Amino acid sequence: DDGSVLILGGSEERLLSGLDSVEIFQPILVEEPKPASLQGAFLDTDFEGNPVHMNEGPRIYHTATRMVNGKVLVIGGAPDALVGAGVAKVEIYDPLTRTFETLEDGMKEPRFRHVTIYLSSGKLALFGGQISVEETVIDPNYPVNDPRFMQQINTYPSTREIIVFDPTLLAFEKALDFNGRQLELQSQRGRAAHGVVRIAGIDDELGGGVDVYVMAGGYQTLSPLFAPQTKLPRDGDLTNVTALEFYHPGQRLVQRAQGAGLQYGRVN
Repeated sequence: DDGSVLILGGSEERLLSGLDSVEIFQPILVEEPKPASLQGAFLDTDFEGNPVHMNEGPRIYHTATRMVNGKVLVIGGAPDALVGAGVAKVEIYDPLTRTFETLEDGMKEPRFRHVTIYLSSGKLALFGGQISVEETVIDPNYPVNDPRFMQQINTYPSTREIIVFDPTLLAFEKALDFNGRQLELQSQRGRAAHGVVRIAGIDDELGGGVDVYVMAGGYQTLSPLFAPQTKLPRDGDLTNVTALEFYHPGQRLVQRAQGAGLQYGRVN
């Protein structure tokens, strides 16, 4: 509310390790010597002068969403771009105290490179992203009784799942259609590193109950067995998505655009 900007997480220059540190840019604060802009300064401490850190460790590829009460909701992400699961725990930053609170209930399937956006109901929808999956790989170059014959690997496939966070209950729930089935993206293997924008629905009024959410760009991985084994996928591990998708919360429906799409696939 005071116009300050919250910067949290991110990574070192080569993505090999994430950051748990936090900085706050305050446009009305002036430091000496004065910056070229004549205003604005970065802070990295709480009101007692202690460095501000997220409770659950480093995060990259997460989302940070401003809540109605002015607090900031931090969801998903991963500690680094290498192997290992994503961050399941959800944190809420309070700008009045410069502290984080960790919610008791986290995500059942931690995800990263997802998108979060508010629905007309006041709930927060999470679209796609990548999850962590354990797969069994057979190597025929070794005999059956050799421990190297069967190995467990971890991969990061893109997901089709849409889940919803209720800021009133501070809990996640599945997005369901009117028949009680899990709502999923129409892209065959979901999408990650994409964009979502909210547009007016048939009433031509943005903010109404019939608004539509358009998903564009991003990529989908191969099947879970052949998905990337690190969070930095190579070109051969994925395909850019050119198709557009529409999510209609009021109709509990996801549609794929017919005869329309991006000319070139793009991510981020």
